[in-house]
Amino acid sequence: MRVKMAKKNEIFWLCENSGKLEKYAGQWIMFDAKEDLVSCEKSLDRLLKIIKQKKMKKPFVFHVPTKDELGGAAFLSALKN
Repeated sequence: MRVKMAKKNEIFWLCENSGKLEKYAGQWIMFDAKEDLVSCEKSLDRLLKIIKQKKMKKPFVFHVPTKDELGGAAFLSALKN
């Protein structure tokens, strides 16, 4: 599977900024690797409305898991490695 370069940048951003993500646990975030965090919402529907309002074509959207999801903080720690 190929990952477009733009998405590689966002995945790299996730890895480099995993420490910042803990405060967004349980929320959906939208960001641009060049602009940092653009928006965060508890509801994906609300975030999708914001994306539509901003007329963004291909935003990078990610759900930050809570400690209870995916084995707790191990997931966020795995992003750093």
